[in-house]
Amino acid sequence: LCRPRNNCHDPLEGISVEYQPEEAFKRSEGMFRALAEHSVAGIFIFQDEEIVYVNPSLARSFGYEPDEMTGKLTPQDIIHAADISALSSRVQQSAEGQSKTERVTCRGIRKDDSQIEIEVYPTAFEYLGEPATMGTLIEATARVADDRDLQRLRTAVDQSMHGVMISDMQSRVLYANRAILRMFGLKEDASEVLGKYTGDYWQQDEERVKGRAELLRKGAYDGEVVFKRGDGSFFHGHVMA
Repeated sequence: LCRPRNNCHDPLEGISVEYQPEEAFKRSEGMFRALAEHSVAGIFIFQDEEIVYVNPSLARSFGYEPDEMTGKLTPQDIIHAADISALSSRVQQSAEGQSKTERVTCRGIRKDDSQIEIEVYPTAFEYLGEPATMGTLIEATARVADDRDLQRLRTAVDQSMHGVMISDMQSRVLYANRAILRMFGLKEDASEVLGKYTGDYWQQDEERVKGRAELLRKGAYDGEVVFKRGDGSFFHGHVMA
């Protein structure tokens, strides 16, 4: 959306310098608006500490109508004060060519003062001949909440007193919590077992094969198993899968 400068003339076309740049600008602006107005992602333009454009999707995310934001609010009105500096820093890096457009996760402030989690992809550009910031914005409240729930679940499983191991269809270890590592007499570092064959920890691999077949046939397995520790000793365990 940078307005072309009126200092060029193509003699082969014979079009006046006043006419061609203005028409080109109007066409590019029209194409931008047509795309932006129907985008499911929020799109914005900030300039001189002012919101000069938001599309309907972004406005809805913050509980506004577009005309309630453009020319009336500043970025500080919709971005949490603690996150403004990170966003500004990324824009500055973009302007100096130090980084590509990358995601900035921050908190947004809605019209009713409630907070939402947002992901912003800002980039510096020139709008109407002056420096500006353009970017896309995606509301990520649900995803961030899911990530937090997943992290809590992982922490709970990792600290559980019950041994937990996850393997793939080829019986290779994908995950092992601290409790099961202790049971097998291993260091509490899952990297020691990741990718290894689960049969290495059963006294008899035939029993593991039978158990796996039952799991696939019935969708569940519940039984007593003799396992082998890292030092070669054995212990009895109860398996539920």
